[in-house]
Amino acid sequence: MTIDNMTRKERRAVSTKTMKAYGLKGEQGLRMHQAYQALERADVKTAVVIASELAGELSDNPHPFIVLGTVALSTNAADDAHQFFSYAVQVSPKSAVAHAGLGKALVLKADVFEAVKVMQHAIELGSKDVAMAKLFSDLMVRMGRVKPLGDALKTMAIKTKIPELHLQAAEVYTSGEFFTDAIEQFEKAYSYDSKSDAFRMGHLKALMFSHKYEEARDLGEEMAGKGFDEAVVILMNICRVLADTDRAVELLETHDFNDLANYQRSLAVKANIYQDLGDVDKAVDAYEEAAALSAEGDETIARAYGSYNLRARNLEKGLDLFAKRQPASNRKHIPYENSTEENLRSLNKVVIFDEQGVGDQLALLGLAGQVARAFEIENVWFIGEQRVCEMLDGNKHGIKAMSKEEFDIGALIVEPTELVFLGDFCRHMRVVGKLDDLNNQGFLVPDQSAVDGFAKKYRDAAGERPIIGVSWKSAGTLSGFVRSVELEGVLSQLPENACIVNLQYGDTAKEWKAAQRKFPQMTFINDADVDQFVDMKGYTAQVAALPRVITIDNTTAHVAGALGHPATTIFVPNGSECMWYWGLDGGDAWYGNLELMRPKLGETVRDIQFS
Repeated sequence: MTIDNMTRKERRAVSTKTMKAYGLKGEQGLRMHQAYQALERADVKTAVVIASELAGELSDNPHPFIVLGTVALSTNAADDAHQFFSYAVQVSPKSAVAHAGLGKALVLKADVFEAVKVMQHAIELGSKDVAMAKLFSDLMVRMGRVKPLGDALKTMAIKTKIPELHLQAAEVYTSGEFFTDAIEQFEKAYSYDSKSDAFRMGHLKALMFSHKYEEARDLGEEMAGKGFDEAVVILMNICRVLADTDRAVELLETHDFNDLANYQRSLAVKANIYQDLGDVDKAVDAYEEAAALSAEGDETIARAYGSYNLRARNLEKGLDLFAKRQPASNRKHIPYENSTEENLRSLNKVVIFDEQGVGDQLALLGLAGQVARAFEIENVWFIGEQRVCEMLDGNKHGIKAMSKEEFDIGALIVEPTELVFLGDFCRHMRVVGKLDDLNNQGFLVPDQSAVDGFAKKYRDAAGERPIIGVSWKSAGTLSGFVRSVELEGVLSQLPENACIVNLQYGDTAKEWKAAQRKFPQMTFINDADVDQFVDMKGYTAQVAALPRVITIDNTTAHVAGALGHPATTIFVPNGSECMWYWGLDGGDAWYGNLELMRPKLGETVRDIQFS
């Protein structure tokens, strides 16, 4: 029903609503409502006529300009859209709608960095523009801003109460391996609707990330039975950890996959299973079949099979595959060719972009620093998370660091040939061989005053008793579960009067209290002054202050390695969960200063006896 067809009573009711919605009453409010109605039914001509008239009458109201800006967006008139929405933001600085429109206009004008800032502000103001959120997500992912994106979508989901946004936030967090946040958002979406297949799939992932494998198996069977390819891949992993190998392989052989990428991933799971069983030939066959297929997302297989070959030090094949780990969209901006010796030797400056988690970054920064020295590159920059940049301050490789946010606003001028992904330096392992004595001594330089402060604090608490830092688990993925140990299993092998310092990230309260009850002779320190999620520089000083460290293969191991910590024991699993840089035999410690301990064939890291 249009305004022209309304009764007087209906017009009064609409007028009341328009005062609340647009800050306009009477005839002007009704005309503004009519303009928005025209937009809804794609009557652009009417919308423009009314909004243009009102814009001349109402210079201090954003809505006529929002309508005109929306029309300009629909016709890709970037300059007009930018002008109209800029004015709307000027007269109404707290309008989420105006900011969302301005963000879209900036994208049309190819001003991407300003666009994401404006869109993020629109979300903070309470925007309900889902289309804008999708555009914002696409841009943030391309820029590598995964955590800020997840946080923004979470904020928008809470304000709008749109469950799909919680699900979107969860998937973003998952892609960045922020599993605690992902679990929360998957479960929040599930709380809205526990019957929707999309939300049930999210719940399944949350169960997996929480390592609730028995519970996850029942739901996995249900969703696999409904034909969800991704559920089959998840269920195969569940069966793997529950040692039901036959069921895992049966799923692969009997499921009719609709998505080739998921079929590839299922083959990768099969390869992992055969690695668990020590059947190298069948593992290679599965990888070869997966690699021979062509599908969007096959960089996952390239990474997995490449890592397998690198772990076996089959460098020629491993490096060729590992080079394909980055999707084509990323290689347009940072081609693999930029990392060739010829190109690097021609540069005075190289700008390295982070990949994967903090541990992997530390492992490869040592290599990158040595390659830069070997090729006489004087100016080396690392672009990554702010907390990692702070940790690199004063490092012995002379690597300067800048956050992605600073880089994105143009704080560093670069040439296209100067950009290199961190993992691309692996191609030069032949040049430097094993990491040299500099890396054995460590390349990270902690804040000495902070180190001294931690050391004194722990000595005061321990007295003459041995002080040992312990980290025992990795959250989220199945790989993390396979690499994790039980805290009590570690403590049972330590001196009964030891002073134990908690180096584990995340919520450990339950395990910590249980350990205190079981080992009453030990002293337990959970230092509230350190949060490695936020302050990696402080965490580095904490690790450096400890006389002895015992850890699984997680960030703690890499911090200790990059520090050149003199007494660190690391538990390294067998099979596919052994990170490639540790190699297959017990003597290849990568950093050179870590004591690696591996389980016997057929055992897990939980079975390791180290004392």
